[in-house]
Amino acid sequence: MNCFKLFFLIAIFSSIACGKVNKDCNQNNYPNAPTHSWYVSHQGSQEESHGHFIMSCQDGGFIQVGETGFLPNSAKLLVVKTDENGNLSWKKEFHENGHNLGNSILEDDDGYIICGEINENSALIKLNKTDGNVIFNANIDNGGLDAFEHVTKTENGFLAVGYNQAYDVTNTFYTEGNGYATFLDSNGQKLSGIDLSNYISHAYRINVHNNHYFIAGLSSNAEAYVLTQNG
Repeated sequence: MNCFKLFFLIAIFSSIACGKVNKDCNQNNYPNAPTHSWYVSHQGSQEESHGHFIMSCQDGGFIQVGETGFLPNSAKLLVVKTDENGNLSWKKEFHENGHNLGNSILEDDDGYIICGEINENSALIKLNKTDGNVIFNANIDNGGLDAFEHVTKTENGFLAVGYNQAYDVTNTFYTEGNGYATFLDSNGQKLSGIDLSNYISHAYRINVHNNHYFIAGLSSNAEAYVLTQNG
């Protein structure tokens, strides 16, 4: 019987980490091993489900985004919202054809902003906090295979970062593309774009500090992390 799991990244990372300390991953032999309060899994509609990004919410619960299924034929963007104990509040899936990614989440006052990719194009989806219903679903072609990795708010809407013209279409972590930033209005419609390929081949994260945008990612050929800023 196939097991459908979303919240299993902790187990994977724990296995990798403890394997470096003792061969059998016996936590009793690891004095710094954390204790857990609860463990919960939630299934997607496909054979395998896994998370890429999780965050705590203003209501005390958690929200996680990732995929269910496999690239490039059956992957769907999967969002799971739980309460503070991991009990399911709601879950949603989004897809067109089989190449879809769920990369990160931003909590706004009136919704959750989901970053990712739908049918090989950048996607920004806003969901109602209570039931997960769609407030807007913006699918933007930034060139070739492209996706949004992360997003922050601006005075006029949002600034999302990611990549375009990806070479490795089956990789969900480093796609060998060109770094790209997109300004969007409050409804997720594209206002303008910035080519970051001279600095970054894959933009992963963006943050705001002192009226500057700081963008973290990978340089050409994933040789190093780089950081740039746009006022």
